[in-house]
Amino acid sequence: MLRLAPLAVLLVAAGCAPSIAPTYRDYRVPDTLEHTAEGERSLEDELRAALEDAGWTEAEPDAPNVITTEPRRIDSGLFSHVDAMLDLAPVGGPYVRVYVHAFRTNVFGARSKQPYLSPGLRRVALGDLTDALSRRGLVALDQPRERDEDATE
Repeated sequence: MLRLAPLAVLLVAAGCAPSIAPTYRDYRVPDTLEHTAEGERSLEDELRAALEDAGWTEAEPDAPNVITTEPRRIDSGLFSHVDAMLDLAPVGGPYVRVYVHAFRTNVFGARSKQPYLSPGLRRVALGDLTDALSRRGLVALDQPRERDEDATE
């Protein structure tokens, strides 16, 4: 019984650890979009259509190969709110990475960049977009490791 006490403490401590998510998510592009023929919609067109379907408004990008959105409120609290904007960028190979730039603004107007996303914020920021991208054949990857494993196969 005494040998199980450290294991029980470890399990309780692991359950109390915060759950955080990175500020991006990778999507695998299907072969049909990767090699488009003339007359078919390009990957960029599909990404723009998915953003529109998810309710995001496109903005002027900082780089030519990135699709950027206008900021949108993703969380409202009593003393602060969180606004986010998205950047969609092709990543080496058949992948697209969606970056979430989230900023928390408190009641005094001070802004701070969110270094990570809680699962709830990530779901609000990316949920509709993930659904719109999956309808277009893009597959959401949960971990960057999945993309790296595909590249080494």
